[in-house]
Order: sequence, then C-alpha cells, then structure tokens
Amino acid sequence: LARAERLPPGSALAVARGGSTDLARVGDADLRMLEPAALLDGLDERSLASLADPMPTDRDPGLRSLLLASGVPDLWPLLEVREVLPGPPRAELDEGAESLRAGLAPVLGDRVGRRARAYDGLAVRGALRLERAEEVTLTVDAWVHRGTLYLTPAALRAPALLAPALSPAPEARSALASWLDEGAREKRWEKPLRSARGSEPRAPGESPGMFSRLRRWLAGEAAPSAPSSPVVLGTPTMDAASARRGSSIVPGAERDATFFRPTAELAEQLGGGEGWLEARAKTPTYGLAFTPSRIEAPWTYAPNLAVARFDRRGQRWEPTTLARPEPQGDAGVIAMRGRLPAGEILLPVPLYGRVSELRVGRGDVDVRVTARGATVLRLEASAEVRMRIRLGRVPDLDRARPLRDADDALASFVPDDELPDETREAVLDLDPHDAPIARALALRDFVRERYRYDPSYLEDPSVGRWLARVTHGRANVHVAALHAAGDATHLGAGVCYELNVLACELLRRAGIPALVATGWVLDGGALSEPDHLWAMALLEDDAGAPIWVPIDASTTRDGRPLRIPRRPPGRFRAPSDQEGKAPPPTRWDLGSPPRGAAEAKAKPKRKRPPPRVELIKVLHHLGVLAGRPLGPEERAEVERSLTDPKAAAALLDRLRGRKVD
Repeated sequence: LARAERLPPGSALAVARGGSTDLARVGDADLRMLEPAALLDGLDERSLASLADPMPTDRDPGLRSLLLASGVPDLWPLLEVREVLPGPPRAELDEGAESLRAGLAPVLGDRVGRRARAYDGLAVRGALRLERAEEVTLTVDAWVHRGTLYLTPAALRAPALLAPALSPAPEARSALASWLDEGAREKRWEKPLRSARGSEPRAPGESPGMFSRLRRWLAGEAAPSAPSSPVVLGTPTMDAASARRGSSIVPGAERDATFFRPTAELAEQLGGGEGWLEARAKTPTYGLAFTPSRIEAPWTYAPNLAVARFDRRGQRWEPTTLARPEPQGDAGVIAMRGRLPAGEILLPVPLYGRVSELRVGRGDVDVRVTARGATVLRLEASAEVRMRIRLGRVPDLDRARPLRDADDALASFVPDDELPDETREAVLDLDPHDAPIARALALRDFVRERYRYDPSYLEDPSVGRWLARVTHGRANVHVAALHAAGDATHLGAGVCYELNVLACELLRRAGIPALVATGWVLDGGALSEPDHLWAMALLEDDAGAPIWVPIDASTTRDGRPLRIPRRPPGRFRAPSDQEGKAPPPTRWDLGSPPRGAAEAKAKPKRKRPPPRVELIKVLHHLGVLAGRPLGPEERAEVERSLTDPKAAAALLDRLRGRKVD
C-alpha cells in the first residue's frame, strides 16, 4: 500500500529539545512531532522537555508526510479517546456513510466498526498516555468508538481523512491514506462520495475537485483538513485546511450555515482564494437584517472569535481565555430579524451588547452566555428569528490603563528584522505620557497612513500562491506578505487580516495588551458572513474591570470597515426604524481622530529617540566582519554613548586615537 519515499533508519535530523537545538536519528524513542497543536495541551512541561521535535520550523506538509512514512510518530498514537462528541446529525448522509463502511470492511474488518453515522462536525475527548496527562478535546474528521464509525461530510467527500481514526501508527496511517485516496480516485465508494458531494462546484480548470486536491495533500503540498472550521477571512467560509489546499467552496446553504457556528482557531489564508469572488456574489441563505443600519464603534464590532497566542509553526492563532467585558447601563438598542441554521449557533452580539429578547418562529427560546461572554443557542432546525440587543455604555477610556495579567496578549510574534525601520520607530516615537487609548489610536493611524488596503491576493489566486511561496518560513506569513507588497509610496499592502495583525504587534510592542478578533461588522443593515478582522486593545478601569477597544486599521476615514466586495444582503426584511435606537457618539471616536478641543490641538512632534535600531544593526555587522562579536560590556558602553555626552566623547576619542593596520 505504501508508495511514499522513506528516510533510511538512523538518518540524522535537527530537532528542538527542551528549548534548544539538538540532533536525533530516525528510530530514536524520544523522536516525535509535537502535533496536532490541540494535543499539546495534554503534555506537562516535563514530558514536553523530554521529546525531540524534528525540524519544527521547516516542517511543511511534504516533510510531515515523509516523516510519517519513515516511522516518525506525532502525538496521535498517545491519544486515548474516552468520549466522542458528535455535532448535529446528518441523517440524509447515513446511507452513504454505511455504504462507505461496508466497502472498507472486507479489507479493514472491525477497524471500521459495525455501523456508521454522519454528523455535522465531530470532536473527541480523552487524554495522552503519559504519567501526568491533561484532558484534551480535539476536532476530527472521523473516529471509530464502541463499534460506531462517526463521519463528517468532509470525510465522506475525502475518505483519506479516515486514516488517523483507523491507525495511529505513522507508517500504517500514511499507507492507509494513500490506499484510501487511490480507492476514491478509482470510485470504489462512489455512492457515499456522491451523496456527500452533491452539487459541489469545482475550481476552474480542475478535474473532480476533492480527489485532485487530496492527491496534492498526499504529495505533501498541503495539510489535512479539520472540521472545526477555523476562521479564514476574505475567502468563502470553509475549514482552513481546505482553504490552504485550494479546495472548492462548499455549496450554498451548507456553506452559509457555517457563518454562525462557533470557531476554534484562526488560520492563515494565503493561497486559498479560488472561487471566493463568485461565492461572495451570491445571496446568503442565512443572515440577519438590522436597524439602525449603521452603528458607531465600538458597537460596530461583533466578535465571533478572539485569539491571543500565535503558533508560528502552524501559523495559527489560539483562542484567548479572557472573557468579554460585561455591558453596563443602556446606550441604545439594535433590532434584528432573519433566518439562522440548525445546530449550535453563535449570535452576532456586538461589544458591550446583551440579548434582551429572542424569538424563534412563534415562540421564545433560551439562550446562554458562555464563560468567555459569547451568546449561543441551539436550534433543532433552521428557523426565522427576531432579536433585540441592548447596548451598554462605553467605559471611560481617558482613565483606562493597560490590562494587567495578560501576558499572552503582550507577546511579540514578529522579530525586529522582519519589520521596516520606520514601523519599529513608530512605536519608539509614542509619548509614554499619553493615555493608552491615545497611543493605540496613534498606532492605528500610522498603519492606515503608511500601508495600503489592497485585496489583490483574494481577487487573483495566483497572487496569493506567490505570496505563500515567498513568505514561507517567516515568523508570521501575513505580516511578511504585507511587506512583500510594499512600494515607493507605502510600506506594504494587504487586507484587514494583514493590516490589523500588524496593528496587534505594534500595540504589544507599545506595552498595550492586544488580541486579534474576527467577526461581523454592523454596517449596512445586514450581516451574514463574519468576514472582518481587527485588533483589540485590552484596557481596564480603576476597579480592574476589563475594557476591550477595537483598533481597526482597515477602515475608511469616517471609520467604516473596508470589505471588498461586500456580500449582497439576504432576503430578510429589516425591523422598523422605531424598533432600534442608535447610541450617542462617544467622545473618543474609534473610527477617526478623537473629538474635543484638547485633542484637536496640533501636538508638537516628539523628539526622535536615539537610533538604537540602527546601532544594533551596525554592531552586528561589525562583529560579523571582524569575526569577533562585541561583548555585553562593549555593547552597553556604545549604547550609553547615545545619551550620555561624556560617554560619547570618550568613545569618539578612542576611535580617533586607535591605530589601524
């Protein structure tokens, strides 16, 4: 079954072990790929430090497949599943699921269970087989548990995605994936594939889309999919891995139903734009119309996901554990009406808002607010809904200070050498005596002025593929793509993803904790796809209560979020104007410069600080050139000369008096 190339036993590999670089050989007991990332939560520090992770910074999907075929395991073999957590049942796909199981059973026997069921989303809960293991929950495409083969529509369309469920052993999993893919190409299980695929459109110029894309994955050109629908901005809603493979979009209502599903992480989106323009031109099946048709910031923004920690290896953002601020007081009302899909639904509640009334069909329904402040409900079938959201007052931003105990939201994720000098200096130019909100808005305005909004890589997939190639291996591929598009006028160009991820990095460098958030914007009277991304400054009031402030560098001058092109409104009639009430403007207009005479005065430009960035570059160059890097004491002496006149004079005297051979 196995056709993949293998590394010979004993081949030497560079590994990361306990925070340092080392060498290990294929076959060593401690050699293990530390993925999938969701299982890392099940490792304690001692276990993590004892494992040798092969080539983590260079491990692209092709190398990952090669390592698996060579017997190098990942974390899958350690997972002991105790419970399966299926999503909403897909009874119309059960016949296809059973047909697939029956087709596999003559070869795989009981490994595919005794019955099969289809579900719209699937997760498993368990622990790693270690001495001190934490409980983990992981989204999967398929699993076999207590005689039942659980399948998602993605696994029915691409049977190779069953491989992790059928065998955790690396060589066997690689061989099974190849065999399952071969069977799919030969249409051995055409009935289940046809029932799941339906009328799925194909990307222009591709043969039966899913199979050709799966072959590219097995050849090492992309990563396997996950049904948890990580957010991919600017492309048709799909799972992030399918977006990276260039997957065809999911058809019609099935795609639109994902707009309101909870999401697990934020993935990168370069190279996955095939078909997105066509998808955005279609009228959505599900969505909401609302009044007032435009709401000012911060109420403009309704997050569906807020992320804090960036995983460079997987180019993914993981959700924050921080809870949204609770709304206080009454500032206005938003009325919404439309249609929502079946399943667990995440409601588009704006910042500082709370659902005060919700009716489904002709009756009321219970909603719940999660520990992190999200508002969710569960529908057994798609339904018409009416909803009222009360908006709380915006806290006092003038006296707000940076949120304490938010270390994950302060960690830089882009090294100095991957940012232009002017961008780093924008942080150094800030006046530390200014209020944090003033510094945050100054950084937002810097990004708006020195960078350009440009959706080219979404409109032309070949541009996205080129950017994916030239940014491979960089700390954050979206920040790298932003600067790869720079020109004589602007430092870079990109869409909301790139511009606001950079804004998040600059906020953190300025000592202001910041998240990256995705979700809906309440602008234009209708919403469906959560297609915008922004940075979120984290502040707190005198009592320590959190204050979340959207910082959006991807807006027009009057604060309207840029989304090109906008989706057409759904066929939903907006509530009457009398049902909504716009909140009064805030003193700090978060879409444009602050109001008020004091803020309107032209502020003298702050004296530029000493050129430490340039100095570090010069010292590094001199050390390399001379073959003798400067020590800490020498470097400290040179840095003192930037601010201390006596130290500067002493250094100049030494340079002038030194004899050179």
